[in-house]
Amino acid sequence: MNSDKRAEREQHRAWLRECIARCRAEVARYEKAVERRPNTYRPRLAEAQHTLGKFYWWRHTPASYRTAFRLFTQALRNYDSYRGRRDLTLNRLTLMSDLQQLSLRLDDDRAAAAPLVYGEDVASTFWQLGNLHADARRFGEAERMYLRALDKHAEFDGEDPHRYRPATAQCRRSLGRLYEEMHDDARAEEAYLASAAILRELCEDPFERCNHLRSLVRTLMLLADLCERRGACGEAARYRTEAEALEAERGA
Repeated sequence: MNSDKRAEREQHRAWLRECIARCRAEVARYEKAVERRPNTYRPRLAEAQHTLGKFYWWRHTPASYRTAFRLFTQALRNYDSYRGRRDLTLNRLTLMSDLQQLSLRLDDDRAAAAPLVYGEDVASTFWQLGNLHADARRFGEAERMYLRALDKHAEFDGEDPHRYRPATAQCRRSLGRLYEEMHDDARAEEAYLASAAILRELCEDPFERCNHLRSLVRTLMLLADLCERRGACGEAARYRTEAEALEAERGA
């Protein structure tokens, strides 16, 4: 490497250090401000954490990738906790896109160290991206993210069904709701039935049954509403009756 390139790289490192120091100070300032006025400052804190994470990402080291991932995750939690009036859909989509790309950078280290935890994180990221695209009515992108989440779930679902399969059922249910929005009732019903089948199987374990009843009730009610809208009143009544019995069991 010649002297010009070395100087250029050192200048870039110095610029990153300066940006990181400035952003860290900004994050610290907003963290204090959130305690006083959460609805005013929580989105600003999330934006600052996202920006700081990107500067760490640009350092291109394994440690900086992990720091960036942690900051992105904190930013997402702050967006999710916001209860004000601002529409943060675009902010969250941008963040989730960066989180998805960064996850791919972390593939080798994280997958080798803890493959199940890694797979669970990636599947959850795809599912959340699907939700954001669905909220923004980007149905094609939402479907693609949900299907990628299900593909990732398929890699590790069998390892610990009661830990991992509820998220698969949830993703199937989200996919069903998306298909309803797309006026594709046949695929919506197929997705809901797949979700219900997973949850019924999980409920067969008497020690775990209570953990899955609520989710199964939600899926059955969506099935009932779908069938009722299609005029299949007998099927709708059957699903609704099952859901009501399970709800009564939950409250007993």
